[in-house]
Amino acid sequence: MGKNEDETIEYFIYRISLTLITLFGFLNNFMFFIVLCLRSLKSKYTNCILRNQSIIDSSLCLITLLALNLPKTSSSGILFIDQISCSIWTGQYLEYCFILAGEYNLVFTAVDRFWAVVTPSFYQKNINRKIILSFVFIYTFPVIFNWPQFIEFRLINGTCNSDYSDLGPNIVMFFKVNSTMWVLFQYIIPVAIIIFLYWKVYKAMNKLKSNNEETKKATMKFTKATMIVVIIFMLTCFFDPFYYMLGYLGAVEYVFNSPLQLTGISLITINSAVNPVVYFITMKSFRKFYFDVFCRCRKRSNAIETSVFE
Repeated sequence: MGKNEDETIEYFIYRISLTLITLFGFLNNFMFFIVLCLRSLKSKYTNCILRNQSIIDSSLCLITLLALNLPKTSSSGILFIDQISCSIWTGQYLEYCFILAGEYNLVFTAVDRFWAVVTPSFYQKNINRKIILSFVFIYTFPVIFNWPQFIEFRLINGTCNSDYSDLGPNIVMFFKVNSTMWVLFQYIIPVAIIIFLYWKVYKAMNKLKSNNEETKKATMKFTKATMIVVIIFMLTCFFDPFYYMLGYLGAVEYVFNSPLQLTGISLITINSAVNPVVYFITMKSFRKFYFDVFCRCRKRSNAIETSVFE
């Protein structure tokens, strides 16, 4: 990625289009975070997970936005800094850490719905410990799992390249195995967990009993909204890991920053950009949250202006 002086018209159109999407996604998730901070849901765990999702998605959109529009990195002359920049930025290590974090945050959203609907008596027990453990996993796992990119992306003659063929056959085999593990842990395992949990939730929702009918309806609506978010995730995030695996197994040519690889990143970014839109469209309570927050800000602004001119 990156702004290039000799870019083609096709890449220019792609860059501008994705720039608009990422800018929308960043602002959308930022506003969603503000709304959730000012208008909390009843469940502390749900609040934390949704706020965290908005932080991850807005960060991913911002990283993609910067990667699209900043000039391609040049050598600083300091080997250590250039190597770190090569692995973390050019090699998209930081981007893929946020991608994995966002996906597993969706897994814990499904866990949240499972606890709320299937095991409500267990839901509020040790809530702070659950939040801490969830966040530790969400942020630690991607950092550890993506470490092979520090081996794959290296400075060769002052240029950052994805090349490990000179490191021996064992390293080549390692990356073939790693590509399969990437598919498992980026897509298949989280999707399998999510499908299983929501299958349990769906069965329990039909038997859900609540003394408060409004509470029951709100729980069902929010659960359905999270299901829609998951379906969008499943549709937009399947391409990149499978293309990565096929490339490293030699079935197709996989090149970082190629049109196909950027297509996978684009689909994932679109998923991050639209998550708050789903909650806004499907849930009246979230629309009310937005209107309450921004109408209150507008009234406060008008009151300040009035006091200034009086």
